[in-house]
Amino acid sequence: MLKFLSFLLIFFILNSFCFSESYIVKLKNAHSYQEFVKYYKRESNLKNFAVNGVKIIPNRIHRFHFIKSNNSTIKSYSNNFSNTTDPMLGEQTWLQVVNGLKLIDISKGSGIIVGLLDSGVELDHEDLNGQFLKYYNVAEDSYDVSDGFGHGTSVAGIIGAIANNGVGIRGVAPNVKFVVAKINKGASPTFDDYSVAKGIYYLVDNGAKVINMSIEMSQSNQAIEDAISYAKEKGVILVAATGNGGNDEESYPASNSYVLGVGSVNNDFEKSSFSDYDNQTFIFAPGEQVLTTYIGDSYLKQTGTSFSAPIVTGIIADLLSLNPYFSLDNIKEIILSHAYYDVTEKYKVVDLSNSAYGTGVYIQLNKTQFLYGDYLYLSLILPPLSSNFDFYFGFIMPDNNVAVLHYNNGLYYTSLNSDYSPTWTFSKIEHYSSLTLYGDANSVSTPLKLEGNIIYGTYKACALYRKDNRIVGYVNCQEFNISK
Repeated sequence: MLKFLSFLLIFFILNSFCFSESYIVKLKNAHSYQEFVKYYKRESNLKNFAVNGVKIIPNRIHRFHFIKSNNSTIKSYSNNFSNTTDPMLGEQTWLQVVNGLKLIDISKGSGIIVGLLDSGVELDHEDLNGQFLKYYNVAEDSYDVSDGFGHGTSVAGIIGAIANNGVGIRGVAPNVKFVVAKINKGASPTFDDYSVAKGIYYLVDNGAKVINMSIEMSQSNQAIEDAISYAKEKGVILVAATGNGGNDEESYPASNSYVLGVGSVNNDFEKSSFSDYDNQTFIFAPGEQVLTTYIGDSYLKQTGTSFSAPIVTGIIADLLSLNPYFSLDNIKEIILSHAYYDVTEKYKVVDLSNSAYGTGVYIQLNKTQFLYGDYLYLSLILPPLSSNFDFYFGFIMPDNNVAVLHYNNGLYYTSLNSDYSPTWTFSKIEHYSSLTLYGDANSVSTPLKLEGNIIYGTYKACALYRKDNRIVGYVNCQEFNISK
């Protein structure tokens, strides 16, 4: 049984699920969105299609009915944070529970496209306007992705509500852009396997690096399995809500071994009574009274695993922004290494209290304006490094000379094309590595003194990423200036 996982309900009544009169054709190999649209035919077209022994799969239609609670939308703001222009940040308890502000300060998801497989979205919402690159209603083959009951709009806000824009809230990754696949017709809470599969293909082929699927089905479907395989081949990460049945049993697509299933906890890190979980559940995140965007240019506190999953999706977008070469295994390792609270003997909750230093390279400077003779304190806090991790730090000077610190196979190497010969010290902070720059090659106690043949101007301290022995990107740059 497939349903949007809104738990804004007093109760919901599940229809006995039924099968539609349409079918999907199963092909042998994963294929593109265009091929999917061409060959996965509805029953009305089967008579014109030479089946030749290929497998025909029922295309199930699923429904749920719900009664919304009396939890009214929020439009009045209470600003508890004087240093922000997001007036409802103080009410975003879910963001504070996971200590997400530290992560947002370091990475805002810039350069990452997030796929939204959902009920559509309010494109011109005041806190989301401009965040959407492409969108399509795959259920109706149209560009009308209007959100009839707010589910997709709420999911989008958790991930990518704009930061520091003077209204509302901020998302976990406020600088991401979205591609949207609406999988239901109009405002109906009814959609089918075909639309889900078609939506995944559309999002992958339109640049999504991570896709959020706040939906649940009672059983797998081969068409969706093919779409998931296609996403895997393209290196796209998939996140799904586990469901709101309160059961210790599999729910799909969260139970797929490639998909990261996310359950719900309350603000005390206790598993929500409604949250499904099973052996495939990846992690838990807050899912009760999650303040987020809602239709009508408003805001609403939402409850359900539907709203736990996008928290993790936003975190993944932040990680990929820091390092676009992180694999799924890298992502899983980083998130799990920061999850400290056991819900049961098996499962953990997202917690980012230390991950400001663990999600990428965190660069610390004592100030940003220096004069000749000042002392420069520069240190790096690095994520857990394994011997196969290839890391570069660049100290970029005004004349474009670069001091490069290279970590490879457990060792650090320094190369510098300038008059300076920096010395680095290494220490461990729990799982993290701390590196500090010193100016005296014979000492580990003297900070770098800005004297001698100083080049005046703007410097950058950046993480560098290399591919095929070539620098392909700079991230998390911290600028500072040295003047006379």
